[in-house]
Amino acid sequence: MAPREVVFGMDKVERSVSLFGVAIAIIVSLVPLYAWINKSPLTTTVKKVKGKACAATYKINRKGGDLCVHTLKNAQSHWEIQFLFVFVVALIILVFALRRKRAGVACFACFLGIGLGISGVVFVFLGAWLIVADCWSTNLPLPVSGPAPTTR
Repeated sequence: MAPREVVFGMDKVERSVSLFGVAIAIIVSLVPLYAWINKSPLTTTVKKVKGKACAATYKINRKGGDLCVHTLKNAQSHWEIQFLFVFVVALIILVFALRRKRAGVACFACFLGIGLGISGVVFVFLGAWLIVADCWSTNLPLPVSGPAPTTR
């Protein structure tokens, strides 16, 4: 019978890929934090006008005289929730990867991928790959005991 560590643990490649995924997740979590620190404005609407008059919330663009631009500073109001979600799940994946627990990394990678939406497809693939690897590792052939079978 295969040892428990072989069945439920991670090999070197799976662990390396998981740790790389954690690094990517931490970088992804820092993106909204960076935008908040820099107070980078988000351009929401650009309208083309004839003349020099814009609507009340719009301002004339200095580079193109016929464009009215509406900017909204710090429009992403849920940045702290997104940062905390991605950062905390990345740390949970890191703990499971360091403990070499395949099931924990797989479940939380899928959870992170679904939570991030289309940008989390990489994490869904990581989790699915580890789940499939877990299914393959549990179907290891059992050692045969006793005399070898004879053919007639």
